[in-house]
Amino acid sequence: MSKATATEVVYRLLSEEGRAIPRASAGRVVQSLFDHMADMLAATGRFSYSGFGALSVRHVAARRSVGNLPELRTNPKAELVMTELPATNRTVFRPSRVLKEEMKNWTPYQHRGTGATRQQSIVNSQGRNQRAVKNNVRDAKAARGQ
Repeated sequence: MSKATATEVVYRLLSEEGRAIPRASAGRVVQSLFDHMADMLAATGRFSYSGFGALSVRHVAARRSVGNLPELRTNPKAELVMTELPATNRTVFRPSRVLKEEMKNWTPYQHRGTGATRQQSIVNSQGRNQRAVKNNVRDAKAARGQ
């Protein structure tokens, strides 16, 4: 989800409840939410949201690895070079049980049984990109043989 999509969701939810705010304010709400998440992650090394999942920071020790050498693709006899990778911290996401259950029935190419991809559904629901709508109708007719 992009920042613009998240802003639009907040704006629409508040508008539907009769608490209309400017879009810029909705954008500040979204930004402050993500700022708070980042602050919690930096301060404690963990941020969790019930029903969604948890972000945590894991330390990865320094290690040696074979470098990604393009010449190995063309010359298999090229000498391998060991590369030192420094220690680093990585952010890891662990989904909640609820999210895992919802993802079991998820299909990557169809969104809510419409036959459209998720991105097409988002574009169409926002009333933008009428060309995508026309293409969907044309493709649906072609699939039915009309």
